[in-house]
Amino acid sequence: MFGNGRAWSGIIVLLCGAGKTLFQGEAGLVNSTFTMVANTCKRSHEAQQMLDFLEGHEWGMMLLDEVHLMPAMMFRNVVACIAAHSKLGLTATLVCEDNKIDDLNYLIGPKLHEANWMDLANKGYITTVQCAEV
Repeated sequence: MFGNGRAWSGIIVLLCGAGKTLFQGEAGLVNSTFTMVANTCKRSHEAQQMLDFLEGHEWGMMLLDEVHLMPAMMFRNVVACIAAHSKLGLTATLVCEDNKIDDLNYLIGPKLHEANWMDLANKGYITTVQCAEV
């Protein structure tokens, strides 16, 4: 997880609308869902072929959106069954109802960055917030 004093895996916390889904560049990319990989029921032939492909390769990076769901028992095996040199988790809410959020430290890695919503609003990345009592 760590090398040369740097984290190879970890978590970035950004608000909804802060740009977690905007990526540029060319890369070999496979997109799947936690549910597709974690499913233990009978799969269609095509779904099983895709899972065999995912499990049969050693990936450079596993990018996990909504990573706060990862501590749930049904999703834990996703990081175990797919080999990746590094893991990057993205979330807007680094909390989960079952109080297992600390498990992300060993499942994915430490929190690498958390954006301040006021800074994002002041720089124009997200809409400014106005609170009003009604």
